[in-house]
Amino acid sequence: MECVSRRSRKTWLPVRGARHSHVRFPRRSLSAFFVFVFALPLIAQTSRVRDELRTAAIGCWELRGLTGERAEGSLYWAPSIARLTDLRPASPWATSFPLYRDVVRLDSLGRDLALPDPRGKRGWAVWAADTFSDSIRIGFSSGFSGSWFVFSLPTGKTADTLHGRAYEHWDYQPETPRGRATAIAVRCPSGN
Repeated sequence: MECVSRRSRKTWLPVRGARHSHVRFPRRSLSAFFVFVFALPLIAQTSRVRDELRTAAIGCWELRGLTGERAEGSLYWAPSIARLTDLRPASPWATSFPLYRDVVRLDSLGRDLALPDPRGKRGWAVWAADTFSDSIRIGFSSGFSGSWFVFSLPTGKTADTLHGRAYEHWDYQPETPRGRATAIAVRCPSGN
């Protein structure tokens, strides 16, 4: 059953079960919706190329702020040392970050700083690579607020020191830039 509007000459599809017979969707909008739904898997495939694993980033990095101070204590929820792994996060929220990898938060002595909920339902520590801009992004959150670091890591190169920027994010306001940051490659503590 097709209905044609006299004003616009658009083809409309009636809505079955609608309380009012005048509720109808234009055929063009419906076809655009189906194209979008079927295009989603293709969009996801192209984003995987962008967010590929950068093996040069795997390992332990000491995080420092603008004046060289350790990130732990100066940026919310940031550790002194971040151990970037090649593992996918195993917590229930991992579906929110399908292209991210797991990060182990360590204090300045190399001890594990556990997440607030051992089952992983709150808080996260993740990282991802962005090959379009040759950078990596490392994030930490208590489940409400935390911090992000974005460091430059050119493709095909290794470095002992990465330079970038730090940001804090809060559950009640937008992300706040905190200035320059550095990540210095350090030996991973034994047992972590």
